[in-house]
Amino acid sequence: MTLLIVFFDTKISKAQERNSHEHNHVGWYATYLEVKLSNEWSLYGEYQWRRDHIITDSKQQVGNIGVNYKFLENLTFRLGFVYSDTYDYGQIPVQEFGKEFPEYRVYQMLELEHSFSELELTHRLMLDQRWIGQYDHVTSKKIDGFEFTNRIRYMIRIQHPIKTYHENKSIYLATYNEILLGFGKNVENDLFDQNRFGLLVGYKVNEFFRCEGGYFYQMAKFGRKINGLDHYQHNSGLTISTYFNL
Repeated sequence: MTLLIVFFDTKISKAQERNSHEHNHVGWYATYLEVKLSNEWSLYGEYQWRRDHIITDSKQQVGNIGVNYKFLENLTFRLGFVYSDTYDYGQIPVQEFGKEFPEYRVYQMLELEHSFSELELTHRLMLDQRWIGQYDHVTSKKIDGFEFTNRIRYMIRIQHPIKTYHENKSIYLATYNEILLGFGKNVENDLFDQNRFGLLVGYKVNEFFRCEGGYFYQMAKFGRKINGLDHYQHNSGLTISTYFNL
């Protein structure tokens, strides 16, 4: 047993030596809106305000719009569009020249919801087509072009009520994990892009509004190497979200 512990400890240490890491404290704040048009169709909107040092510094801004179609009561398809701005944050900037850069994204999503006893489970599968702004030189005043990449994402979320007042009002606990993998010609051999994890407490006020907040962790891999090493960001902190269903 001792030999096994020494062996795995050595393997982990060697793997860490081949990579570089940084740790940031972040805040992710979001508002979600869904407007029902019929039993099958609805409109979707989302805005995320992502901050470094919990709230003091800019990290990202993300806007998301889409159209939902319900194939079944618990199965939804969405076609959507995202625009985001990423800023110079953290110990090492995402963009090699430390510049703000945009991203345009089209995505397709399937979301399946079902219950098991008192647990509510959500499975979400997404495909992203991404156009990421690029600079050719440190003196560039505006982006010189876009790089196209593909990404596939899978999220599982588990929710459990801890106090129910009536059908449309409750306090609940939730946790989720999402894995994001890049693929295609502009992605290197390592497909890993990100992993996201959350542990939340939520309050459902009524059928139209709920809010939740808690702990958030993101591990993200840079698309470029730092001093010849793969570089990973470990971002952890606070997340708060509000949901409107009209």
